[in-house]
Amino acid sequence: MVDGGKMAVDLQPPPRSEILSSKLRIPSITPADMKVYTDLKTDRVNVLSMEVDFDVPFVRRRRDVTLKVENGVVLPDVENDVLYATVVERFGKNGNKPVAFVSGWKLKAGAMASSKAPDDNNIVCIGTNSEDMSIAINYLAEKGGGQVIVKDGEVVDFIHLPICGITSDISPKAMAAAEIKMKAVTRALGCDLPDPIFYMCCLEITAIPDYAMTDLGAVSFAGQSVFNPVLSAAE
Repeated sequence: MVDGGKMAVDLQPPPRSEILSSKLRIPSITPADMKVYTDLKTDRVNVLSMEVDFDVPFVRRRRDVTLKVENGVVLPDVENDVLYATVVERFGKNGNKPVAFVSGWKLKAGAMASSKAPDDNNIVCIGTNSEDMSIAINYLAEKGGGQVIVKDGEVVDFIHLPICGITSDISPKAMAAAEIKMKAVTRALGCDLPDPIFYMCCLEITAIPDYAMTDLGAVSFAGQSVFNPVLSAAE
């Protein structure tokens, strides 16, 4: 019932069991978990980065880049818009947390993560560095889910999604305000996508060409397979 453009009924959330609002079932994530490693004995490697389409959040195309290697770690290249991305399995099934590379978000600092991400609602995270990524993921696990932005080791914005880490009881108006605020935070970090968090959440959708990110790793739609984002040593 609506009166004067506003709800005339005071909606009350139903009682819910603890299992719907408990911590997420993942072990503590360390910065070392949020890196891409290679056995190639070289200081530069050729890498496939999944670049999101600016106008279509479901589409990621191939971008070939060359990245530096230090002590077996393939480094992101923030200046050239090549960031780390991960999907952390959060239901206690396999503990997977693969890391690959994405482009198009243009973050200059920090990391962002969400436990709401179709199709499987695992934790998806994009970051300029491993430290902020691990903090973001651990924060979501401790809070029972949501969307978070971390910069320089500090949580700078958070939307709590306490019901299965997917939704909330707050009003649509309050949620819209929170999302507008979070979008402004991502803008301050350099991202110019129409909806940065939504675009990130769509990374897990594997049914649309060309590439996606799942708890199994980076996935090729055409090949119907998981692939290693590190392709070869650079000449």
